[in-house]
Amino acid sequence: MIRMQKRKGNRKENRPEIPLFEDPNSKSKRRRSSLKRFLNAKTLLALLAIVGAVVAAVAVGFRFRSQGTRTAVEADLSVTWYSDGYKGNRNLPRSKIVALVEVRNVRNAVPFFLTAISRVVDSVVVLDDHSEDNTVGLIEDHHEHKVEVLLKKTGPWKRREEMRDRNILLEYGRKAGGTHFVLLDYDEFFSANCVRDGSLRERILQLKPGESLNLPWLEAWKSPFWHRVLEEDFSTNFLERRQTVIFADDGKVMYNTETSLSRDLGEQNASIHTLKCPRNLCGTPPKNKGRGKQGTERCKIIEMKFASIENAILKSAWYEALGRRANVPDATVRGKIFDALFHPSGNLLPKEHIFPIPRDLVINSMWKNDMFSLVESWRAREVLKWGRETPGGLRTLLEGLPASASIDWDALEELIDEEDSSSLTLPALPRARHGRVTYVLHDALPKELLEHILVLLGPVDQDFLDSSARLAQTNTFPDRLDEERHIRNTLISSLHGSNPRERLVIAQSVKEGQGQSFEVGVNLLQDVNVEFVLLVGPEDESRPTSHVRQLLKELVEKANVFHHLSVVGIDSTATLSLSYASAALEALQTRRLVVLSEVIESAMRTRASLLNSKWIPESNLPKLADMVFSVNAGRSGSRYLADLLGTVEGNVVSLHEPACPEKKCSSGGAMRMQNTSLPHSYRNRKDVKYTMILKELETLMRSQRTPVSASRGWGGTIEKQNGVPLQVVHWLRGHVRLVNTGGPIVYIETNPNFKSWYYDIVLREFGRNFQLTIINLRKWPPALLRSIYETGFFSDRDGYQWMETANSVNSKTPAIAPDYELTPLQLINSYILNTEAVAQEISKFREAESVTFLNLRSEEVFSKSASLELVRTLGLKPSNRTFEILGVVRDKYRDENHRLRSDENAGTHKLRLKEISLADCEKSWKAYLARASSMGLELPKCVDRYPGFDYGK
Repeated sequence: MIRMQKRKGNRKENRPEIPLFEDPNSKSKRRRSSLKRFLNAKTLLALLAIVGAVVAAVAVGFRFRSQGTRTAVEADLSVTWYSDGYKGNRNLPRSKIVALVEVRNVRNAVPFFLTAISRVVDSVVVLDDHSEDNTVGLIEDHHEHKVEVLLKKTGPWKRREEMRDRNILLEYGRKAGGTHFVLLDYDEFFSANCVRDGSLRERILQLKPGESLNLPWLEAWKSPFWHRVLEEDFSTNFLERRQTVIFADDGKVMYNTETSLSRDLGEQNASIHTLKCPRNLCGTPPKNKGRGKQGTERCKIIEMKFASIENAILKSAWYEALGRRANVPDATVRGKIFDALFHPSGNLLPKEHIFPIPRDLVINSMWKNDMFSLVESWRAREVLKWGRETPGGLRTLLEGLPASASIDWDALEELIDEEDSSSLTLPALPRARHGRVTYVLHDALPKELLEHILVLLGPVDQDFLDSSARLAQTNTFPDRLDEERHIRNTLISSLHGSNPRERLVIAQSVKEGQGQSFEVGVNLLQDVNVEFVLLVGPEDESRPTSHVRQLLKELVEKANVFHHLSVVGIDSTATLSLSYASAALEALQTRRLVVLSEVIESAMRTRASLLNSKWIPESNLPKLADMVFSVNAGRSGSRYLADLLGTVEGNVVSLHEPACPEKKCSSGGAMRMQNTSLPHSYRNRKDVKYTMILKELETLMRSQRTPVSASRGWGGTIEKQNGVPLQVVHWLRGHVRLVNTGGPIVYIETNPNFKSWYYDIVLREFGRNFQLTIINLRKWPPALLRSIYETGFFSDRDGYQWMETANSVNSKTPAIAPDYELTPLQLINSYILNTEAVAQEISKFREAESVTFLNLRSEEVFSKSASLELVRTLGLKPSNRTFEILGVVRDKYRDENHRLRSDENAGTHKLRLKEISLADCEKSWKAYLARASSMGLELPKCVDRYPGFDYGK
């Protein structure tokens, strides 16, 4: 007990003495309380760190719950964190598996890939390297598949930066809390057996920091369900893959040139072929320095790189061109793809040993059979662009490169031009030709004619027929591949070199029960130009679907399988004209078929000489009919033009806005095209408009009371009248053939919608055998603007019913702003400019052989002299009725009655819905042009005010 003593004026407490410093040798140390011992400096700091981490985690979770996603821009990256990915993982234990994925233009495979990878990992970090398709949109739509971070590179694509990209992904994978990482490409995935039972995930989580997991690879070969193996070891993948894609992070590893074996392309950060796991952590399988864990053989990585050989070749060519642009040695860019595709045997294929991949190892709910079979045309577009930027062109850029030399770049560029510019895939890859193989298919032809044609074509190879017969009897995929390889090598050897003009001819009868040997596979003649010449003799009309026609149809349907396929049908009963063979091709509705003109003409001349007949060259045949169409924006006198031309003498039909059957377009012949791509909708549009025009032409022909022979095949008897041979008319609908000997036929249509949705159909389908005249009807834009605005379009009425602005998917001119930011007057200005741009595009159309393009001012069309001159320019003869309506202005929006035809065809009076002055319209037009000019936009040149014309006020 401590005593307390009191003194006067002072208070003193007796306390035990406490030294300022404790003596470490003293046995009588001061006893500290347990709380004070706990709250020493180190413990306090650790406690504060834990509390801070908890508070931060709660704050992040709250922010995600309240904001959903958050996006930031860092350097050249746009970074988006998704709350779904975070909340789905917030209750995870300390270990977290994160997939690190890099993508570019892989929209076809993204849904499948994310579905597959999300069943193994806890989170996905994606880096998009400037995708131009909808890859990013699909990732955003599927971020529920554990996508936690989406990184998007901003700015233009300049170079491949694999090593930098790997480090970026690793950095954000760590920020997402990843402890174990999986790196797969879009065409790689784990076999489903070890994903379903969770064994792969369990195995990954067992890895300690710095350890890795090696899994065997399966390389799909020419099919998603077959993989290629070594000849000496069927259990081993044919490529020695040394990639490890799974590792546990040690917190220190990074990607650099030494650890990742990256190949430098010379430019800043430019690199390719970077290891997915740095070798100082993962080692180099199979000699893995004891740190890698060999996975069970039942779990594998399946790669679809070679499921499409064509895509693999194009990818190799892309890397070749990339290396040339970077001025690095060609060997720098070559990898295992080259080893697999360009072997020492040259054009001869080695034997391929393949084994099936069980379907249950591959397919999940998002699987599509064509995901990995389409050719990625975006790579071809880039190579072609690089070629245009290279002094000396594409040939200089790609000279001496094996992958590039195997591609027919001219044909590829033409094929890409035919496709929609937004399409990033192609059905096939045109290959460089190493000679031609011509199948001559014959049925009941005169022996002398057949022998003569074969002599013209070249030597006949009989060995091939024996091989192809064996091919028809093969049942399994491996046997078929082997037989195709044997046949192809036989053909290549017979061609003796790589002369593209060298031809090997194969003749075979196509009588009933034969012909199966022509169903060769996609890889059989991948670099040989394949031609089919079908020589068809007299047919029994009672068999309209004979095996001969069916065989040709099947061959044509396989056109995308063959890389260079030409099909020519020659009917020995047809007129001696090249037109008939052309019609046969068009009737089969295949765009990529090429008529073998020299073969057909030789056959025609031969047959003519044998039959003592006169051969009629194609160039000497008259056009089958005259057709007149108009490019105009509406409100330009197109109705008057149709009525005027409808009064001329002769067998003429003149229409303004014919309605489509079954309401497939509006009553005014319009079809909404603002958001409908012309290339993608071609077939559907053709089914509507081509049929409409065809019916009108058939009506004109019948009105001539001319003998007509029609059959739904290629048979039938060619009729003659007064000894004059009849022309073969190129009808495509239902493969109908009509024969006509009548006088001139004229089809006229002045529909403003010609420029919107069917000008391409007219030019492509009728350009070869019809004389086309396109009248470009132009009007001073402010007057046109007022006329359209007063009818209420884009204000009281829906302008998109028939007008396409500069923001249309088919626009030929730039827009000053999105449509939702524009006023009705600005929208109409945009439409007028786009109309002018489309007219200029049509005037350059090259697919049609006989097209006349006439420019006509709308202000002139009501002039009697100008109207009469137009009639005569078109080769038409005016009638008395023509002179009655010359120069008579009719306006369905202004006149009480605008009947020009009989009462039953009279239109209904329409009222103006808006009022505006010409001065205001002129002001709006000039303001639009000024704004476009300030933005540096290049707009089409329109016509000026017509001198002396009264536009009103």
